[in-house]
Amino acid sequence: MKRRKRHAAILALVAVLAFLLMAAGCGCGTDEGGAARPAGASPGRGANPTGPDGLASNKQPYEIKWYLPGHPQEDGRRVQNEMNKIIQADLNATVDIVWIDPDRYDQETRAILASGDKADLMFASYRTNDFLGHARDGAFRDLTDLLPAYGSDILKQVPSFAWEAAKVDGKAYGIVNTQAWAEAPAIRVTKEMADIYGLRSYAIRRLEDLAPFLEKAVARENGQKIGFRVDAAADYPPAYALALGIEALGEGNPAVVATEGTRLKAINLFEQKAYADYLGLMHDWYRKGWIRPDAATVVDDTAEAKADKYIAALDVLRPDTPSDSRYVYQPLGGTPSIGNDAIGSSLTVIPRSSADPARAMMLYNLMYADKRLFNLMNFGIEDEHYHLTDSDYAEPIADSGYRVDAGWAFGNQFNALRSAKRQPSWLPAGTSLNAGAPRSRLLGFHFDPEKVKGELAQCASVIGSYRAGLVTGALDPAATLPRLNEALKRAGIDRLIAEAQRQIDAWADAHA
Repeated sequence: MKRRKRHAAILALVAVLAFLLMAAGCGCGTDEGGAARPAGASPGRGANPTGPDGLASNKQPYEIKWYLPGHPQEDGRRVQNEMNKIIQADLNATVDIVWIDPDRYDQETRAILASGDKADLMFASYRTNDFLGHARDGAFRDLTDLLPAYGSDILKQVPSFAWEAAKVDGKAYGIVNTQAWAEAPAIRVTKEMADIYGLRSYAIRRLEDLAPFLEKAVARENGQKIGFRVDAAADYPPAYALALGIEALGEGNPAVVATEGTRLKAINLFEQKAYADYLGLMHDWYRKGWIRPDAATVVDDTAEAKADKYIAALDVLRPDTPSDSRYVYQPLGGTPSIGNDAIGSSLTVIPRSSADPARAMMLYNLMYADKRLFNLMNFGIEDEHYHLTDSDYAEPIADSGYRVDAGWAFGNQFNALRSAKRQPSWLPAGTSLNAGAPRSRLLGFHFDPEKVKGELAQCASVIGSYRAGLVTGALDPAATLPRLNEALKRAGIDRLIAEAQRQIDAWADAHA
């Protein structure tokens, strides 16, 4: 009898312990694989409340601060409240989206990062918010462990090769925003001018082939239009790098990589014949009056560009480019390919000052997982800010108070509704667009300027004295380039190129 009672007591105790263990395991829920998730996180979307970096995702409500370049919308708060209904139910969190004027974004985000003010998510790129520099100086969190712990839907949708562009020194510091990355250089001509003056696009294979059309159009427009748009602040249009046979090693770096041949070779941009020929063409067009005479001193020509005052310009051709019926595009040869700059043009980071990086990553994962949430942020509320027509076209409602339409900056663009009536239905095929494109042999390589910062600064100073005049055609490259290259030699460009080559060779050996 005593033995039976003791046996019964043991069984009861085991049952109680089993119940307590089950309760403890279910208190915050689990995913299919058994990973615990924070209170309020839906199955399949949450993850471990304590991440591999040891930082706990607080079960208490948390407000995620998110900084993006853009302009505040009249109905922004209302849309954000609708987003928070979804986010609250899934993550027991809310989001506070702060739009910063693009012209001030670099300055303000730099101040936020330096002050240590709360920031959970932030847009960054190679050129905006200095992704590479801030990753190296510790302003951004290493996401290598956070991504697999809390970003399963992100990892499912972003091609594995793309993460190479978001890594610095082998660690992932950025979340890739997915869009059509394959691009090729092209000439863009306003459709109105193309129709009036009979652009024969089939006859254009090189930039200089545009000359007969420009000559006719500029002469007949009699000063009402500007022939060709140039940017005085850039050594060359980024889109034209492929046509020049080079890849850049960072903005303002005269050391570039020659992509032709079997070996990746660091060279001086200003000694390359193809680049000298390009500058010579710009000088010829400038003397003929096809480039505005004040191009070297113009700071902002956005208004003229929007008003189609320019007849033609260099641009990038992507699979979705023909959706814009205002322009005619003519590729300048070559198959659209994917490089570091294309992927690195849109990344999202978690700053070091985030108090809950796990919850920040969960929100971004939700932006990938929930198309409804993504399109809510992109287009607003259906039937208030847009009408859904043809099942996938977000037809804007005039003066509705909300129209961001910048999905390329905060998730997977291929999850977006169509934003233009004439836009082809390329979105569902997005993954194949990127998967089938050839990739740069330098994909994943990032030049570290630390050992040659002095030389880089001195070279930049030299180039700054000549750049605007050269790239706008105001200066004759035949007379100017020899003087420029002599000055670059004195500034230490040979040491800069040698360091670039050393890093490229080491990287190539490690990835062989």
